[in-house]
Amino acid sequence: MSSWTWAGIPFEISIIPWIEHDTDWPLEPQNTMMNFFRAPWEPAYKSSSDSAVQLRDWNDQSIVVECYEARGGQHNVDTARNMLRSLLFSQSLNDTFKP
Repeated sequence: MSSWTWAGIPFEISIIPWIEHDTDWPLEPQNTMMNFFRAPWEPAYKSSSDSAVQLRDWNDQSIVVECYEARGGQHNVDTARNMLRSLLFSQSLNDTFKP
């Protein structure tokens, strides 16, 4: 797990041990914005790849991205980091932090 703070807001990337690829994604997005930040190749509620990344929690106190560990490589964690970068960039344009 990686965690850090930015502008006083804690961020975390949580790595889930790999499970069978046809198993349902363990967490459904809580709102439509979570789907917006999902990796473009990922379906809404299921994962059939080793690149599953999902924004788990996003509120005015913290951001948590959850992803499956990759079967060889750092791809998932890199995707999770890119997801957070996109979120930070979009928030910096608005100059506020609002989910």
